[in-house]
Amino acid sequence: MFLAYLDDTGSDRESPFQVMTAVLVPDGFFHAAQSRIVGGLAAYIPEDKAEEFWQKFDEFKGWQLFGGYGPFEGIEQAVRDGIIEYLLELMNDFRLPIVYGAVDREKMRAQIWGTANPVDVCFRLCMDGIVGQMKGELTDGFALLIADNSTKDWKNMRDSFREFRSRMARPGREPFPTPYIHDDMYFGDSKFSIGIQLADLCGYFIAKHLEGNARAEGFYGLIKDRIVYSRVEP
Repeated sequence: MFLAYLDDTGSDRESPFQVMTAVLVPDGFFHAAQSRIVGGLAAYIPEDKAEEFWQKFDEFKGWQLFGGYGPFEGIEQAVRDGIIEYLLELMNDFRLPIVYGAVDREKMRAQIWGTANPVDVCFRLCMDGIVGQMKGELTDGFALLIADNSTKDWKNMRDSFREFRSRMARPGREPFPTPYIHDDMYFGDSKFSIGIQLADLCGYFIAKHLEGNARAEGFYGLIKDRIVYSRVEP
């Protein structure tokens, strides 16, 4: 079984791209990945800032790490960059597949369906990618989708998931795809989910890559070979 952790980037509507990213974690790797992350972070934080940092730290967020905000305010850029590299390298160390769907907001507004919810579009693209990965690599496995419950669009995502899975499960459709995705998706608090935080971090740098951000390109380069599906609409 794969745990497919999802998170969205660009929901502030000022971002040129809306992105939905999924990181697929084999259930057997979960504990090892979690231990690596917690242990690694402690080694990076300077001793003179450790007490203040741990009082403020709740979770990894890409924009906070990259820009030096929240608990990472006052932490030197070189240290923050080292933490980002360490976390993103886990994608390669554990060979975790990454899937994403994105919407170019400006191009979308020019389409006849320009008023569609970009988060919903990205999510549906992402589900297509997850199913394709499960079909191609793990014909006997399935993915359990887990998303952040803090997004305002979580109810739309839930409804889209149920419509997507029900539509795919209609009798007479071949190949019968239902086994590739669990029968319902789940929502969790990102503060308690390392998987959702990894999806947030990957999605942040995927969005920066799509925007053409030069400073972020090196971080995107750390994960680009782990991206097994990507689609940008329109």
